Amino acid sequence: PMVWDDLKYQSERSDPLNRPRATDAVQFEETLFSWYQKLNRIRQKEAPLRHGSFRPLLCDDTRELYGFERTAEQESIIVLLNNSWKDQVATIEVAQVYQDLLTQKIFHPKKKQIEVRLKGKAGVILKPHVNR
Repeated sequence: PMVWDDLKYQSERSDPLNRPRATDAVQFEETLFSWYQKLNRIRQKEAPLRHGSFRPLLCDDTRELYGFERTAEQESIIVLLNNSWKDQVATIEVAQVYQDLLTQKIFHPKKKQIEVRLKGKAGVILKPHVNR
């Protein structure tokens, strides 16, 4: 849950099962809040992330990689997630150039595939890139 900067919170002293544990201070985290704001801005701007069809692209339980495509209003977005702690490469089949909306990095397909290097516990939000 999001902790707000205008409220005061008690430190946590137990886990969800009410077992005692080391005390953790509960406080607002500006970096996390900024990250949520960025994700929300992307979601608000991109119609496929709010509604439309859903298609799984990658589901690798062993490597903890997951990818899907959302399509709406003739637009599509691809999301790739790495739920493991180690950096990994995810490969997906695409026929066009994509740009990560989080970092602005451009991915060019080779042999109708792109390889995306994902840091541990990270992901990308890919949108077809249009040269302007």
